[in-house]
Amino acid sequence: MIVVGYLYNKNGMATWCIEAALALQRLNHDVVLIKSPQIQLPDNYPVKVFDFETKDDYLTKQSLSKKIIRRFKKYSNLLPFVNIENDFLIVLNEFLETRNISPEFYLLNQTSFVNKKVSVPQYVVAWSYKPFLYNYLKKVFILSEGLNSFSSNLYGAFYWHKMDWIGYRNVTGVLSVSEKLTDLLQKTHIKAYTVYPGSDTVKTGALNNVTSKNGPIKLVVMALSVDDKRKGFKNIIETLKRLKPYQFELTLIGACSQEFKQWVLQDDFPAVFTGLLPRDKAVGILNGCDVLLFGSLVDDWGFVQVEAMARSMAVLSPRASPFDEIVGRDDYLYNPSDETDLESKLKALITAGPSKIEQDKAWFKKRYEETFSSDKFGKQLTQTIFKS
Repeated sequence: MIVVGYLYNKNGMATWCIEAALALQRLNHDVVLIKSPQIQLPDNYPVKVFDFETKDDYLTKQSLSKKIIRRFKKYSNLLPFVNIENDFLIVLNEFLETRNISPEFYLLNQTSFVNKKVSVPQYVVAWSYKPFLYNYLKKVFILSEGLNSFSSNLYGAFYWHKMDWIGYRNVTGVLSVSEKLTDLLQKTHIKAYTVYPGSDTVKTGALNNVTSKNGPIKLVVMALSVDDKRKGFKNIIETLKRLKPYQFELTLIGACSQEFKQWVLQDDFPAVFTGLLPRDKAVGILNGCDVLLFGSLVDDWGFVQVEAMARSMAVLSPRASPFDEIVGRDDYLYNPSDETDLESKLKALITAGPSKIEQDKAWFKKRYEETFSSDKFGKQLTQTIFKS
């Protein structure tokens, strides 16, 4: 039995759990997905699933003295000589044993779940590039919007830097999401293997993805919140606003404020807002678009990029890891610190013509099938855990 977990939120690490379990199931492996009871999966999800309840956070019910002790313990974890203990995997292992399940491997999406006291081979995903404290701290300034969030993100940077390296050293193997990250970890004598996260294609009866021979090129951005500054869409839209006369159509999939929407639509900017959509509906919109525009520098993996490629779309992304490895061609990568580079890449796309765009879209579809498909993902996972 291969145990995949722990699914407790809706970010990229959660997607990894869902996709990993599905890919292994399709290759006829005996697999179970571990998730929080609060997470709902589609009724037709074919993998065996167990709900696992972690310890409740009873901080608000504690006395003031216990809160102070808890806070002291929290920050003492950052000291280099303090060993951070997390019994999550011990409790999960006991939980599975009571259900007559003997795990052969644990595939974990987060280093805090690793526990060397559990005598079962454990593999954990490595997300952050570069995996050094300086790089963790750089993200603090991008992610923080106020003093409280800055304080929390600063603690998180120190905590996760320490926890990640503890996990990397204690696991059977590290499943790195990029070759660059694998190389850095291997140089520090970590057993790391590159396994690109894959994505399943959603079946939908929406429009076929064909570029209009007469209409403008169809661009799209997609996120839970398209006005989230971390996603970098504002910079992309500001650049598009300079490319007059407009020869494109931009679709924005995701929630946003009314103020952001009004700003985008100023001066007859050709934009369409769909709001936040279920995954199958969002994919249906992608089927009618040509190029996904990606702007984030803080995402550890680009699931939305891979999803777009699966729908026969081209993808324009920052020249940064791991996005450069996902995209795989220089003409669809831009320097995020150089506005002229982004502008020239966007202008080249808009004026390329339907024939060139169709060729590029076919290239990206093939790259998805050969590198990021669910089948490829499952085979990479099994080859790594059974042969390493």
